[in-house]
Amino acid sequence: MKITERQKKLIDLINIDQEKAMPIYKASSYWSYKCKKASHWIIKNGFSDMRGLNSPILTSIGDNLILDKRNEFGLGFFSKILKIISYLPIINRLYANQVVVTKSYLDSYIKNASYFYQNNERVKYLLENYKLKNSTLFGCEKVFKHKGESYSGYYLEQADVLDEINKVIDLKNIKSVFEIGGGFGSSIHILLQNFKNIKKIIYLDLAPYIFPATEYLRHFYGDSVKDYLDHNNKEIKFADNDELEIFCITPWQIRNVKSKIDYFHAVYAFQGMTTEVIKNYSDYMKSLLSLKGGIVLTCFTHHNAKTLPIDEIVEVSGIDFDKKEFPLFNFNNEENCCLLIHKK
Repeated sequence: MKITERQKKLIDLINIDQEKAMPIYKASSYWSYKCKKASHWIIKNGFSDMRGLNSPILTSIGDNLILDKRNEFGLGFFSKILKIISYLPIINRLYANQVVVTKSYLDSYIKNASYFYQNNERVKYLLENYKLKNSTLFGCEKVFKHKGESYSGYYLEQADVLDEINKVIDLKNIKSVFEIGGGFGSSIHILLQNFKNIKKIIYLDLAPYIFPATEYLRHFYGDSVKDYLDHNNKEIKFADNDELEIFCITPWQIRNVKSKIDYFHAVYAFQGMTTEVIKNYSDYMKSLLSLKGGIVLTCFTHHNAKTLPIDEIVEVSGIDFDKKEFPLFNFNNEENCCLLIHKK
């Protein structure tokens, strides 16, 4: 489904303004080409199936599954030539066979994952203690059923991490949340379903990722969601009431935030940042954190050539973090998660 004129205006403006922004507020080399590719896809094809089998919008930040590898080609000259070649008759048949093989693998993966989730005690605990309603919208394929209800495996994995966070940060006693780099808005959706005391949200992400997240949250929370067209070049401050407010902002707008925050959260975002960007966000978190506030950074315990180790993140941030490590609840994944926890 094509995007509306207002949506086109929104994504165009955030892309233009990101190009004008200071380097510290732009995408790193790791994310730059992914951002351009996602933006191009959104404008051309929309985002209604962004969690499905063919959209590359959420690659590396969500739960989409890529069926045809050609949808992951970039926008550079070489990538364009490669894409043209890939549709020549002989090459196209090779890719068509790849799609068939990949679809068979994905069907098997989803079936096995579904069996795992349906027969796991941890799953039963999470579904008994957390609401995960409407978790399979926008084309989600990684779905399992429990007592006749359909659930997203991705939501379940996020609920598992949230459960660990709730053991160290009392989420029932906070009112405001600031999330940095939250994918497509699913973690905020889970928070708001389960903690009715949370009424004030700031959600920050790069362009164009802030766009699908804005629209995802708007689907559930309507006019409570304020987008870039609403608050560009304006002070970002919560109203003094108990009505729900969700400000979806770009990185450079953090300078305009004037409200104190009870809880900061970043889901795996800091490991893909440069040290300069980490230092900048950390300084703002320290200055905006409320008197009894908390910060949690979710990290993978491993790192590679394109990501930072946990100890370097802690050192650069200048924040006194405690560490809590636990195994990620993820089908076919033996990786560990590390929570970096700061409480005033």
